[in-house]
Amino acid sequence: MEPSPNLVPRTCSRCRAALGDDRHRRCATCRAYVQGCVRGLWKSRRELGLCRSCGEPIDGMSPVHCSECLAVDRESKRARYGERVRARRCIIDDRPAVAGVFCLDCWFKMISYERLGSRAHWRAIRALWERQQRRCAYSGEPLIPGFNASLDHRIPVSRGGSNELSNLQWVTVAANRMKSNMTEEEFFFRCQAVVAFHDDPEGYVSNLERAFSVAAGYVN
Repeated sequence: MEPSPNLVPRTCSRCRAALGDDRHRRCATCRAYVQGCVRGLWKSRRELGLCRSCGEPIDGMSPVHCSECLAVDRESKRARYGERVRARRCIIDDRPAVAGVFCLDCWFKMISYERLGSRAHWRAIRALWERQQRRCAYSGEPLIPGFNASLDHRIPVSRGGSNELSNLQWVTVAANRMKSNMTEEEFFFRCQAVVAFHDDPEGYVSNLERAFSVAAGYVN
């Protein structure tokens, strides 16, 4: 009886070393070697103004491709994107998609780039996500990646806030939109005002008018 194909050990396509559960065709050493060679070739061609794929002169359509290779590259990416979306795989690294079209790691990298300007902080904001137990810092609602989760600045950047981890928190998209560019204190005050008016409209308006009058000096 022939062994099942699933039981045949997988080996690196270059050095024939055992791959184990690695999903790549090459081992890590060979991948690093090949990537280094390819990057070196791309760099030298770019310095000479040549297409990194075919070595022909670049015609201005792309900084790294000639027009023909650019069209081929775009079509290849479009086809790969469609295949992965239909298979519910991450469009970046082909892992199972759990946040729209991204795996969880790529989703954190995308949020880090969009909100903080760099993918380098994705591990830090993922750790923050876990510390918050995947719940909104304001409402306690469960957060779902790619659906209702949003990274918020406690003090908005437009108000002098930083991208430090201490100034970040995970909230729902709805809460983040309502907060807009308010500080936490301003946002809480506005929420309390909405609740107070909803519970007792006449009393709230009366108290508000009196407060304005006192502030303007009309009432002692």
